Parts: sequence; C-alpha cells; structure tokens
Amino acid sequence: MPGVDVAIIGSGGAGLSAAIEARHRGASVLVLEAADAVGGSTALSGGVLMAAGTSLQRAAGVEDSATAFYDRYLALNRWSVEPALARALCEGAAEALEWLIELGVQFELIPANSAEATPRSHMADGAGARIARVLELEARRLGARILTGSRVTAIEPTGSGWSLSHGAADARLEARTLVVASGGIGASRELLDKYYPDAAVHGDRTWSVSAPTCVGDGLLLGTELGAAITGENQGLALITPCFDRNFEVVPPAWLVLVNREGRRYVDEKMPYSMLTETTQAQTGGTGFAILDEASRLAWSPTDLTHQDVVSMDWNRDSLAANARDGKLIVADSVRELGERAEVDVAALEQTLAEYNAACAAGRDSRFFKDPAWMRPVSTPPFYAAEVRPCLVALTCCGLRIDADARVLDTCGAPIPGLFAAGETTGGVLRQYGGSGNSISNAVVFGRRAGRGAATSSGA
Repeated sequence: MPGVDVAIIGSGGAGLSAAIEARHRGASVLVLEAADAVGGSTALSGGVLMAAGTSLQRAAGVEDSATAFYDRYLALNRWSVEPALARALCEGAAEALEWLIELGVQFELIPANSAEATPRSHMADGAGARIARVLELEARRLGARILTGSRVTAIEPTGSGWSLSHGAADARLEARTLVVASGGIGASRELLDKYYPDAAVHGDRTWSVSAPTCVGDGLLLGTELGAAITGENQGLALITPCFDRNFEVVPPAWLVLVNREGRRYVDEKMPYSMLTETTQAQTGGTGFAILDEASRLAWSPTDLTHQDVVSMDWNRDSLAANARDGKLIVADSVRELGERAEVDVAALEQTLAEYNAACAAGRDSRFFKDPAWMRPVSTPPFYAAEVRPCLVALTCCGLRIDADARVLDTCGAPIPGLFAAGETTGGVLRQYGGSGNSISNAVVFGRRAGRGAATSSGA
C-alpha cells in the first residue's frame, strides 16, 4: 500500500497551492482529483484576486493596507464571518498575489466601483485558467504527483495518519497528513437543499457554475471524521432571468427592477452581491426586470453592460427570441404587463410614471442611479422577466477551520493531521464586495494548509 507525507484532495487553486508549499518543505505529495482534468472551479473562474497593499496598487498610486481591507471586510459582512479567518485572508492576500506574479501570472488592477471605493480586485491575464495552469506546472516541477479521475470515496484514521480509498478501483493510499480542498457543494442538489436553501428554493431553475465535481465530497468526508460545519445558507447566487444557463454576473443597469408589489427596490447599478441579497428579501425572493421596445432595440448583442461584459440575455436578439418562446412576458400596455406578470398593476403604473419623469429630469431622486443608465419605459410593447437569485457562483458552507487551516471538530479543537482550504471550508467568505474573495481564499489558505500539513507530517 503506497504512502505519502501529504495527500491533497482536489486540484483547484487551494489544492495546488497546498501542494507547492508542501513540496517546498520537503514533503512527498500526492494530489487526488475527481475530474479528468486539473484546475477545479478556479480554472473556470474569471481569475480575479482581491488583495490590499499590492505592488499593482502602489504603481497606480493607491494607498491601501491589510488593516483597511480587514475593517471593510468585516463591516461588509456585518461580522458574520470568523474574524481570525478574515484577518488571515486580508493579511495574506497581497503576499498570495505577489507569489502568483513571481510564478508567472500577470494581473491588472480593476478600477474602483460602487462596491469597493478602494480598488482591490486584480484580474489575471488569461483568467482563472491561467492561474490554475501556472500552479499546476509549478506543482509538477517541484515533484508533486497529480492523479486525475481519482475521487476519494472514504477516509479512515490510522495510528500514524490517514488511509484513503480513491478511484474507480478503490485503490488505497496511506498519508501522514491530509488536505481537503475538493471545492464547494454547488453541483449537489441534495446538499444545496440542505445547506443553501435560499438558492435551492428555486427548484430546477437553480444551477451552478462551479466544476461538476463540486458535490460536497470534502464536507461529507470531513463530517464523517468529526469536523464541524459552519456557514450554513451562505453563498453567492446571482440573479438571472432563467432564459438559458448563461453565466452573467449582473444584468445591465438600464433595466428597471420591481418587486411583486410593483415598486422599484434597488438602484439597478447596485453591486451584484448586494443585488442578490436585496432581491432575496423581496416577496417570493424574486424581482421583475422591466423594459420597453426602445430599450430592447437599442441594445445590440455586442454592447457592454456597466460591468464591461457582453450580455447574453439582455440584448435585442436574445430578448426577441425569448419573447417568441414565452420566456419573456410581452404586453401592449403597462397595465396588461402587470396583469400578466401578476404584479400590482396600479403600483407598477405609478412606479414607471415616476421613473419616466426621473429620466426626463436626469435625476433619480429615489435611488440615485447614474442618469447615464436611465432609459424611459414608454414605447410599447413592454417586457417583463422574472429574475431569481438562483445562479450559484459560490457556496460558503463547509468545514470549520482555524487561521492555520487546521480542521476543527465540533468542540472547536483541531483534528490532528487534517487541514482544509478553499470553498470546502466555511467561515471565511460570505458577502462579496467587489470581486476576487474566492480566489484569495483558495490561495491564502491553500498555502497555509500545505505548510501545516508538511510540518505535521514530519517531513
């Protein structure tokens, strides 16, 4: 029965970062990946890393610090994350970014937005696929072995570490220490129902952009070993009209969003994470995106949204197709639109009358949306699409860890020789401000897990 110093479950950003750090400390490392390819959800991501006090910020004349990042992070999350983990994330993110730059990943500092007045989001050239590839090459160069198609099906403690069953043939592996970095629960309907009901409540419309192998292996295996779980019903479920399974972070700000009571409930240019939370708070946990024919015709398939991306759902061709297919409600009057959408008709008429007046005045006195994104809703036909926060981009429920990435049991004590990092864990992530929390989490705690596992293995 083969043995290694450190076994790592998962080859995303967290697992590969752990592998590199463990090899730097002389540990023998085997990475077990359930998929047929390396990279996990990191490889599918936009490749944005959030950090404060970075070389890119300094080059842009931005003064920032880990302390300022931490204060903002806790305030944004209303202290609902574990402060020790938030501190570790904020203090380690800049170092993680510089480390990736040294390995060969190039980043660009994203300008500030309404979510983060201080620009902290750094986008990788080549997105998440580039980050994953660079980490894979470095891990292999250092001698880490990576086995794909090797899902871990069972873990048992031994007197000297762990015994793992993996792969279709249930091969056995002995490891002195173990790092669990198998991703979140987005691809498991059963676990979403149990641990993220706010997203799962939308039934078959709920879907995830995470890797298909993110079915909660780490959470299930960890709890069998006595690990505590934290972060229940927390994650990031983006709003979508459910036309098709298109990954869009946010709808364009020229839409008008109303609730079932027929009232606007947001500045439509609101940061996407807050837009999700605000929509969830409405009756039924949904909203309606309203537009008219003039707005539909004005938006070509190549136009950029306020997040500088092309919208696959909200362009004239897509909207026309979805109207024909019955996925988009169409009416010749606002009253008829409200009736078909089952929205309070009188309130909707009043809301749109006020909005049109605000467009004419060039000032949104209700939510103060940027006038550049205000378009009247006055030219028939009129359209409405129910939007639901059901596109799962991130799950935040997972194994509870400490700041050294050690997995904690239900009493709060570290489980000897067991570490975890990335989306497998809870307590680190909750509310998204700008972009990049998830990649920062994976790399920061993946590196810590790798160091700790190597040291605990006696390598």
